[in-house]
This record gives sequence, C-alpha cells and structure tokens, in this order.
Amino acid sequence: MCSAAARVYRPVLRNSTNDEGASPYFSLKPSTSLVEEDKDICIPALYKDIKQETTLGVIIGTKCKSVEVKRAMNYVMGYCVAQDLTAVDQLIEAREKCQPWTLAKCFDTSCPVTRFIPYDALKDPQNAMLWCIVNGGPRQHANTKEMIRTIPELISFISKFMTLEKYDLILTGSPPYSGLIYPGDVIEFGIDDITSAVFSVDTE
Repeated sequence: MCSAAARVYRPVLRNSTNDEGASPYFSLKPSTSLVEEDKDICIPALYKDIKQETTLGVIIGTKCKSVEVKRAMNYVMGYCVAQDLTAVDQLIEAREKCQPWTLAKCFDTSCPVTRFIPYDALKDPQNAMLWCIVNGGPRQHANTKEMIRTIPELISFISKFMTLEKYDLILTGSPPYSGLIYPGDVIEFGIDDITSAVFSVDTE
C-alpha cells in the first residue's frame, strides 16, 4: 500500500506545544519503517523506551511539486491511521550531541499502519476521531479538527521543498497523551467507524 518513504509531520495539533505561528517541521522515515497488521512491531534489542504517537496518514496519489493549498486535495489517494514510533533514548542522545534523529525515528517497523482507507471512505478528514489503546487501556482519543494546520496546508508546505511522489505517506501529527510501549505490549489504534489495527510488540 505505502511503498515509498513515509514523510512525517509532527506535531500539528492545537493542544500540542508547537507554536501556531511557526512553520511546520518534519522528519523522514524510510519505506522499511512501514509495517502492516499481519506482522509485529519489532524493537531493536539495544533500544529501551519507545514512544508511540497516533496520527492520520495521508497517502499521495499523484506526483506533485509546489502545490497550491486550494488544489492540494486533488493529489490525495486516500488515508490510513499510523503510529509514529520514536526511540526516546536514541532521541535524547542525538539531541545532546546535536546529531540527526535517524536512529530514533527510522528503525524497521517504526511506522505501523492500518489498512488503506479510500479517499471517498473518509468524508471529512478534518473531522475524524483518532484513538489508541495499549494493553486494553485507553491512551489517545482526539479529533483531527484540532490540527493547527489543515491537510492541504501541510501538502502545500512540504511540496515547496520536496517533490511528493505517488504513494508517499504524510503523517499529520499526534494528539496528546502519547506514551511508551515495550516488548510484550499489544497496541490497537484506528479511526472511529472506519478502520482499526492491532499489533503485538516484539524485540529483535
């Protein structure tokens, strides 16, 4: 479903700490970070704390560059719900040493996704309830209408700097109350009345 590199925006929700007046910022994940429901999340053995963040994924359907906001949705093929996983210990070390976040964000299976949601199946992507449950307990639940910037604004912004290719996946940002997951955990996430996925967490 998502064969190209995942391009990640985070955070973009109004109740995040991101400055609403600032430009969005983003990092990248490779295609090997993507994992679908028939496989496990596999955490590298040397990693300690893995943070999960539930996010709506927007899948690009047509190659585009420097897209106007008003035309941005013409390039969307569909959606998914994803987890943006981050190795917290690796991130802290990278920040302290002023190094790239590659090891923290880009490990294999660091982007679990639900099944593909066709464009017409999600009537209003700016008014959809995202949720996440870990080991049977609720963790995240929020509406995409709380996003600081809309999906068209995000597509337009990133396309000014990078050509978006067919099947590129943009993760639009996470609600509050994200938390840590560990080997042995079971994480379930989705979007109300549309789709959900369940993953077991394992270690290498």
